[in-house]
Amino acid sequence: LGLTIRWLSGGSYHDIRDAGNFSSSSFFRLLKKGLFAILNCVQLAITLPETEEDLVHVAEGFKYKSAEGVMAGCDGALDGMLLLIRTPSREEISNVRQFFSGHYQGMGINVQGLVDSNLHFLYVGVLGGGRSSDYKVYQRSKVKT
Repeated sequence: LGLTIRWLSGGSYHDIRDAGNFSSSSFFRLLKKGLFAILNCVQLAITLPETEEDLVHVAEGFKYKSAEGVMAGCDGALDGMLLLIRTPSREEISNVRQFFSGHYQGMGINVQGLVDSNLHFLYVGVLGGGRSSDYKVYQRSKVKT
């Protein structure tokens, strides 16, 4: 699990392998086991609030943490980022240009996340290439509904 957390936080594959004295095949086998453990952990499940009571609970958290209740009624904090990726080949994707953002050197995908007042993820969406605006990706998300 430590290997997986270190890799997910940006650790270098080579540094992690060297520190743990792992072969390449062991590194990827352990990484896969760690990712499956995290993804199957019920306490870490990413779920949107489904009931009115759930929404009220999230909103109360923002109201409590904000000065003078300025964030009363807030049901989540949404932000996006451009996650840089290697340039996909024409065999992998028909429209390679959709991943070019125009703002950075390189290719990327538009990733958006919604968190509650304790910074627990309620939603994560990867719905567009780097060329997609945050608004257009938001329009395609489950958050909008």
